[in-house]
Amino acid sequence: MHSYDTLRNNLFARLFSYTPREGRKPIEDFCTETLAWCLLESPTFRQRFLSLIDRKRDWGEVDIATQYSYRTADGEEDAKAESDAGRFDLLITTRETPSLAVVIESKVDSSFGFQQISRYKNSPALKKYQDAMVITLTPSATKPTDAKGADGHIPWAQ
Repeated sequence: MHSYDTLRNNLFARLFSYTPREGRKPIEDFCTETLAWCLLESPTFRQRFLSLIDRKRDWGEVDIATQYSYRTADGEEDAKAESDAGRFDLLITTRETPSLAVVIESKVDSSFGFQQISRYKNSPALKKYQDAMVITLTPSATKPTDAKGADGHIPWAQ
């Protein structure tokens, strides 16, 4: 859901598209959408969460998008958009200059895809920002070994 969507502040609308279907475990989507809703609705929570990423940064106004599909350099929708290769779980962007994009890759009960973090870091979607980082959000207290290249890690419990 993009930051400009009129239903972005409606938690039920955010969760509705993730109804359980055969062969799909929507727990990560539910958790990601709930996190996005909390970031949108609570300035205190948002500030505390953003300080976990970078305590020194003045974040100012941010936009928050979930399930953000990006396009390849030639403008075509990434052929892997249905997998985790062409879609960020959560994208936080600053409105202030210098511009910053933070991709939050959320895991609850699964592992990272092959070179998932490096594909995200090299994605065309992040090239337009002066600074970009990929942060993992998992149940693990430490950065998972299969998240090589991530700029940081946040445990869900934190």
